[in-house]
Amino acid sequence: MTSSASMPSITFGITTFNRPRLLRRLIESIRTRYPHVRILVADNGSQHATLPDDVQVLHLPFDCGLSRARNALIDALETEFLLVLEDDFQFTDETDIEPLWRVLRSDPEIGVAGGAIRGCDGRVTCYALDIEVCRTTMRVREAPHRIAVTPCGIPYRLCDMVWNFALFRREMLREHRWVDALKIGEHCPFFYEVKLARRWRVASCSLPKIYHVPDRRPTHYLKYRRRAADYFRAYLNARGVEHYERVLPYHYEDDATLLPPVIVLAVGHSGTSVVTRMLQKLGWNLGRPVDKVFAEHIEIRKLNRQVIDGGQLDTTAARQALGALPMPWALKDPRFVQTLQHWLPLLAELEIKPVLLRLRRELSATKGSYHRRGAPGDVDRRIENLAASRDHLYDLWPWKRLTLEYEKIAAAVSMFDLDRFEASQDRDPGEVEGPSFTPSPRAIAGDSRAPEFGLTAAEFIDLNVAALENDSSMLASLQLDSAGANALADARAAFQLDSSFGRPMDPQEEGPEPLSMQLDSSVGSPAAADAGFALDSGVDSPLERAIRRELRRIPPPTANESHDGSD
Repeated sequence: MTSSASMPSITFGITTFNRPRLLRRLIESIRTRYPHVRILVADNGSQHATLPDDVQVLHLPFDCGLSRARNALIDALETEFLLVLEDDFQFTDETDIEPLWRVLRSDPEIGVAGGAIRGCDGRVTCYALDIEVCRTTMRVREAPHRIAVTPCGIPYRLCDMVWNFALFRREMLREHRWVDALKIGEHCPFFYEVKLARRWRVASCSLPKIYHVPDRRPTHYLKYRRRAADYFRAYLNARGVEHYERVLPYHYEDDATLLPPVIVLAVGHSGTSVVTRMLQKLGWNLGRPVDKVFAEHIEIRKLNRQVIDGGQLDTTAARQALGALPMPWALKDPRFVQTLQHWLPLLAELEIKPVLLRLRRELSATKGSYHRRGAPGDVDRRIENLAASRDHLYDLWPWKRLTLEYEKIAAAVSMFDLDRFEASQDRDPGEVEGPSFTPSPRAIAGDSRAPEFGLTAAEFIDLNVAALENDSSMLASLQLDSAGANALADARAAFQLDSSFGRPMDPQEEGPEPLSMQLDSSVGSPAAADAGFALDSGVDSPLERAIRRELRRIPPPTANESHDGSD
């Protein structure tokens, strides 16, 4: 999509405030690359640029704010998509909008796709963030590197928040407007409201890059800009959020490292399904088609069965199956303890170097699990042979490897149900399995007998590998025994994984709605719940009124502002 003739469905929308020189520079750069695209400018300043006749300008009341300016763009939008821009951007040869458009077209649930920013130092900033709220604390952190790929080969990441260089669907913007009361400091509030509604996905694609123009900000401009913290605090107060933290706010593109592919190596009945679902929650893809009960790739499992039956791997089919897996992938099949050596030459040929994750469980507990299910034959001898094969393959593995003990996972997850935890004190921890991994409402609500241990949403998702899609309000009172905290720390140290949370990245994966922070408006404040805040913060909504009440405490700018309309 190198010409505007191929983009009749996109409007370029620019918000501007008293920076006419930068605005002209941006529009000139757009016209160089896209001569005929529709450009719409929402100007709420007092100093106006002289622009070409084919640029439509919406002259708004002075200092009505960024949110109202963006909403004016929505009201004037006639195309299917809106590219949101700020006046201090500049198009370059790297600013190709097509990848953003392709990402939106690849998944109808993605409502916005954001690009990357190149600074004056030449570095590219990838702004793909997750927003996490637990109790009364909001944390903004870099989204995990869960890479998905469109059918035409464009990689992207799902996250909660992107730059203001982003392509929006008109349908999404009609459902989610900016809060007019937030003249500035509106960025995180907008995306958090989208997240709360759980209707649209947000994607980040670093292929399109726009240049951020360095510019000296005069005093008369800064006095309006510096209100951002006050306006953002007003929003947080209205939402009942007392604390705000930025953890890894963004990364530079050349600092980024992708998650490696993983092969789970374990004897059956050792918690492989649980661990694989944990990996999926943390951003690894299971591929398609997948057995949702056992978290196994069906084609890989079929190939392993053929190896066991015939002693040879179908390398053509295996190469095709591996090539179709979206990075980063995780493969789990207990049959790997018998077949992995057949896959090694193909992995080396394809230059794929997966991390081998060995999962170990006490042999007595594994044997007992098979016996309880009535497994035929000499189960004990068979389990011992499979465990020996697992360890031999692990020792021969030529690339990175790590070991995880099943008992540590079981100990941590059992904390979700206090009844089962108390019962487990008289049992071998290796016997904790099956239903013990399903959290009970009682355990999540907390218990006076257990010392309080606050669990973040990221840690919650690390452990919650089963259900709990519906009652998100239980997050607010989640507690964990200190022993569970230690077990969790041990498990996470063994995994050496990022604790960031989010929606699994496989765009073709089916299944229940993932727990990408399914918080409702009651989180953080009972008063907020009583007020009945609407998730879509339109004009005159309870949220809008609450923000306006908070804003009454903020003094207006005091310096004299020139309204002479000069350029």
